[in-house]
Amino acid sequence: MVSNLAYSRWSDIYPIIQDKLHSIHDGFTDNVAIVDQNALELLNKTQNITEVINYVSLFSVNAGNSMQTLWTEFYGELFVQYRDLYTIIPKNEELLCGCEAIEPGLSTTMKKRIIDDTGDHYRVIDNEKQYNSGTIKNVRQHDKEQQPEQQPELQHKLYTVLSGENGPPKLTVDCTNSNNNINSKETRVVSATTRDRIMAVVNDLVI
Repeated sequence: MVSNLAYSRWSDIYPIIQDKLHSIHDGFTDNVAIVDQNALELLNKTQNITEVINYVSLFSVNAGNSMQTLWTEFYGELFVQYRDLYTIIPKNEELLCGCEAIEPGLSTTMKKRIIDDTGDHYRVIDNEKQYNSGTIKNVRQHDKEQQPEQQPELQHKLYTVLSGENGPPKLTVDCTNSNNNINSKETRVVSATTRDRIMAVVNDLVI
């Protein structure tokens, strides 16, 4: 769990993990030296190798259980401090939670990448004079140049499908814009199969 949490905030969490691991390793080193000395004294005293093995085995089991508990608690500490992409720090004067949530924001590397990839697209104009000067390209004009001129959105509505009793089936389509002004009317000859398929769809629509 600790490693999965660290992947999302590596630069913030990894140094803390390193410090924790060094502390744990130092503790194990000191404890193992004490246990080894005790085991040697026990062997010299009892000459019972089974008792010595049981002693060092018990130490290993207890050390493993303690490590699991410690690491689980460590995950809880990290989760509280770095949850939801915030950094939570103690703040006693904050009566609601006794803490303050700080949003780290984007790293310098990521900011540079955005600038390199988008150019002036997201550039902040300081003032109107700078906006209108030749030093910075008009962003609106820049965007307009980058995109092709958009045609009015057409909404196609089916009005009539002729039966074709007096000739081949015909489909009449009115093309309207967003203001519901009819721009054009087209009548197309369609096959009987196509006519039947269209009618099946039209019957399910509110014309």
